This record gives sequence, C-alpha cells and structure tokens, in this order.
Amino acid sequence: EVEVGKLWSEALGKKITVAPNNAENLDRLEKHIGSAMRPEWGRDVRMMYELFEKIRFAMSDEEYETQKELLGKEPSSYEEFVKRTGAEWKKEIKSTQ
Repeated sequence: EVEVGKLWSEALGKKITVAPNNAENLDRLEKHIGSAMRPEWGRDVRMMYELFEKIRFAMSDEEYETQKELLGKEPSSYEEFVKRTGAEWKKEIKSTQ
C-alpha cells in the first residue's frame, strides 16, 4: 500500500501527516467545512469520505477497461496525480508570494 502522507510530503516539500478516517476526525472535518462554507457542504464532504473508506477506490477489470476507453489512454496512477498536482500547487503558491 502506498503511504499517502509520504507521497504528498515529497511532492510539496514539507511534512504532511494524514489524519485517520475515523468518526472524531470526520466530525471535525464536517464542522470545519460547514462553518467555512455551508453546513450541507460539510455533510456532503463527510459522506464522500465515508464512501471512500467503504469502497477503497477499487474497480473491476471491466471498469478499468471502460475507464481507458473513455479517457482514450491509460489512466494516471495516484503517484503521478500527486506529483503533478503538488507541482501545480507549489507554482501557484510561489506566484502569490
């Protein structure tokens, strides 16, 4: 299993610690997003994370082939996504400083 915190730490050049996906942290996340935006958005994000925990982003071979067909290429790995996104975020942060 890939260590998500390590990937993001390397991509962003600073230590990233992943919070466990448990009821206490989901309560805090829901309240934080709900107060920063709208309460229903906090609830929606919580439900999304609960679903992520349940399905684990798994797909069948058939679903993978369908994804390739729809994309017209092999999908990126999570590692590639993190590297690309981290580089974009670092560039955005640099341009605002």
